[in-house]
This record gives sequence, structure tokens and C-alpha cells, in this order.
Amino acid sequence: MPEGANSRLSGRATADGTATTAARFGAASRTLGITGLHCSPLAFAAHGVRADDVLHARALHLALRSGVNVIATDGRDGDGDGDGDGIGERLVGRVLAEAVAAEIVPRGGVIVLAGIDCRDAPSPALATARLEQTRARLALQHLDVAILQLDAPPTAALVDWLQDEVDRGTVGAWGLSCDGFAAESGTAGAVSAAAVLAGIDAHCRARHRPVALAMPLGPLQLGAALHREGAGPTSVEVAAAGGLAVLAHRSVRGDVPAPASPRLVEPHGDPPALAAALAQVRKLEAAWSVDLGLRLRTDAGDARDLFRWGQLLSQPGAHRTEAEQWQRLRHDVIAPHVGQTSKALLAHLQAGDRDTFARWWQAYGTALHAVFVHIEAGLGAVSPQRRIAVAMDPWLPPPWRELPLPCRAVGVALAAGATTVLVGMRTPARVSQLLAIGSAPLVGPIPVDALAVALAQGARTP
Repeated sequence: MPEGANSRLSGRATADGTATTAARFGAASRTLGITGLHCSPLAFAAHGVRADDVLHARALHLALRSGVNVIATDGRDGDGDGDGDGIGERLVGRVLAEAVAAEIVPRGGVIVLAGIDCRDAPSPALATARLEQTRARLALQHLDVAILQLDAPPTAALVDWLQDEVDRGTVGAWGLSCDGFAAESGTAGAVSAAAVLAGIDAHCRARHRPVALAMPLGPLQLGAALHREGAGPTSVEVAAAGGLAVLAHRSVRGDVPAPASPRLVEPHGDPPALAAALAQVRKLEAAWSVDLGLRLRTDAGDARDLFRWGQLLSQPGAHRTEAEQWQRLRHDVIAPHVGQTSKALLAHLQAGDRDTFARWWQAYGTALHAVFVHIEAGLGAVSPQRRIAVAMDPWLPPPWRELPLPCRAVGVALAAGATTVLVGMRTPARVSQLLAIGSAPLVGPIPVDALAVALAQGARTP
């Protein structure tokens, strides 16, 4: 038995357990292919998280408490690439164990999807080593779904290896991740999902078939739901016909398929004056989180997350929207929240704590107002995000048009055929922002061809 195996968290995702956790998303929950497991429409993508970052840990805790019951790790972080040495996997293992121990979620209520990167050397020996490294870093006895990451169709040897791992019980099911599933037929790197599954079926016969295909899918990456090989089905249609889940990734920070096109969430920062104002708000929020916010108790634990608007508005694209939508966010969401929260605290805090909060609140309110002023000064410019939102909104139900742009991007991915959307949620503020989709109705199928044309034009129009 590998070293440390006895200390690994036992158990696995179950149909009943996942039905309970995913139910927090109501009608938006769905099933993960033929596994019988129920999944949230959002998955916590662990790529880029760090075990030593408190915000990352708090974000995952919040996601689990709020019904996000899918965690996806990226095998490309495991061997010196990206975060190096699987740091994100270690955080996932630690936080999941804490959440299970605290009875926030049962182990049976969470689906762990673990990426196994075999793009550089697709061999069973390498896959075996990387699978064991991943299980050790996650400190899990059992992985719910192993996602083999490849640039080409899997070899027969790899398919046999995956089926053997299911028989051994190290993993519950398996899937494939390939960016080529979204590429246009005949272009460099294109991989036919139909041909891959046909080859696997011919080889597997009565043994374990894949349960999921992972691929780029989102507003600016609609190839998986758009491109066909001749008159054949799209990759999304292939998955649906075979009962496979579609795991959409890179849908929020996606590149338009043209070198000079903007990103859905722009990488450049805010104007200097706004950046400075946001920094001051975040500084005050940090002071709150290590003093009163840490000492006060709420039904959900401590009160550190009561004031997080500086974190939220610092997220890329959080305030780059139409003027009308910004005004709704400011006056219908932010202002009522901070007003009601501060009023309640001033009414219930005693003596010294009340005076401390009053001084902090005066500084925080002033700093937050300065942020509002700088945001509204820049709303006259037409950003790429605003143009994309204008192109996207007609295809979404009215309630979705009220949500932040990252939420609308998730809505498009779901409407284009995604089962669950793997999204980076590295701060509690980003988790809270994305959870807004739980209050929106389901998005029905959309005419992908027409939407792709509208989005491409919106992204490129100056």
C-alpha cells in the first residue's frame, strides 16, 4: 500500500448523496452522464489555486456550502507546470476533508474530477504514476472520475488501463479531455469525438465506457457545438447521443478564435485612479476580516465575508458592463446589502466594538463611494465586454441579462450543451458572484450558428 494511504479520505460520490447537494441549485442540477451522479451546473476548477492562499481555501469552503458539488483538478499542475507539484490538488484534499469532518457536505455528495495529463507521453506507465501522485496529493482513497488529458485519440493500451483502474476501484469512472474536440474538422489539432468513441466502443465491448468528454465551450468558444465533420454531428451532439456528460472549460476566460480579438474577461487592469480606490477598499476589508469580522459569529460561521465588495469589484470584468446594469448592481444589490448590514451591526454591537465598527464603517463607506465615482466616470467608453454582452443578451432569458457577464457566459455554455461548467473561483467574492445563476431559470437550447456570428461581430466591432 502506498505511503500515507491509510490517512486518505475514504468514500466516493453516490447518487443519493449528490442528489442532496446538487438540489441546492434546484431545476438547474443535472446528471453526470450515465454515472447516476447528480451535479451542479458549476464546477470549482482548481487550476491556479494554492494551498497557502487563505482566500482560495475560503472560496472552496463557500462553494461546497452553497451547493457546488463538483471539484475539477487539472493534471497539468502536477509535474512542475502551472502551479507546480500539484499545489491545487493539496488544497482540494485538505478543504474537502475539513468540509466532510465539519459535516458541511458528506463525501458521498461531492464529485471529484481529476485530470491525468498524458499529452507529453501517452503511456499506461506514465498514467499510472500520475494517477497515484494525484490520489496522494488529494489524500483520497477513491477518485470519482479520472479525466485523461490528451492531444490525440487514446491508444488501446490507455483504454485498457482506464478500464482496469475502474475494476480495481481506484476510480469510479473515466473520461477524456481534448481541445481538439472543439476544432474545425480538417484543421490542425482537430480530433473527431465520433471517431474516438467508435474506436473505444469497438475495443471496450462490455467493459467500462467513458462517461464524460471535456472540451472548450463557451460564448467565445462555440466550436464544439458548431463544427461538424461533413454532415455528421458536433462533438456536443456526439456526447449527448452516447449519454456522456460534457465538461465545459475555459468558457469564462476564453479567446475569440482570432489572434487580435479581445478576451471575454480582459487581462489588463483598471485605470490608475480606480485601481487605487479599489485597493483602499480591499485594505479596509482586510482589516475587517482579521478583527471584528473574525470575532463576530453568524449562522454560516465568522463574519469575514460580510464586506467583500472591493474583492468582487476587483475581479476582471466585474464592473465593465452597461450603465443601466451597473446602476442596478449599485443601487439594488450593493447599497441595500452594505446599508442593512451596517445598520444591523450598529444596533447589536456593544460599547468598544460598536465604536470600532463605526470608525471603520465611515472609512469603508467613503472609500466605496470613491470606487463608485471612478466606475461611473468610465462607463461612457464602449468596452469589448459591453459589445459582447450586447450581442449575447438577446439569446438569453431576461433574468439572465441581469446577471454579471461571467454568469451569462456560464448560461451560454449550458445552453450550448454543457453538463457542468468548470470555472475558476479563487475568492469568496467570485464564488458569490457566480452563485447568482442558481436564482435564474434554465436556459433552453440556443441557435449556436446565429449566436456565433453575433458574438464574433460584437467582439470585433470597434
